[in-house]
Amino acid sequence: MVTHQKTTTLVHELLVSHVWKSKVFPLLQKECSGQSSFKTYFMMYHEAALVNLLEIVFYNKEACLSCEETLLDLVDYCAQKVNFLNSWTDDSSTKTAQEILKMSDEEVFLLC
Repeated sequence: MVTHQKTTTLVHELLVSHVWKSKVFPLLQKECSGQSSFKTYFMMYHEAALVNLLEIVFYNKEACLSCEETLLDLVDYCAQKVNFLNSWTDDSSTKTAQEILKMSDEEVFLLC
């Protein structure tokens, strides 16, 4: 990753994935209601996989240094996620496994 200068590409892909999830996905979610949730899972999985890959790569000092100016964008992304976790409140009541099995795919997805 560092030798071929791909760390900035990974950060760019993470930011594009995040923007897509926040801007485009709500529009698709309305249109694709009632369809299989596997498509939406794979769309969301891409962002999580990139975060995990960057976490592993950035244990190396040279990887952090090779990221240069995009590191500031990554810090901003992390700050947004931490802010979301700090301000998140769970308003939904705790559901049993039987209640979750009776729910539609959309309702289960919204729980996450």
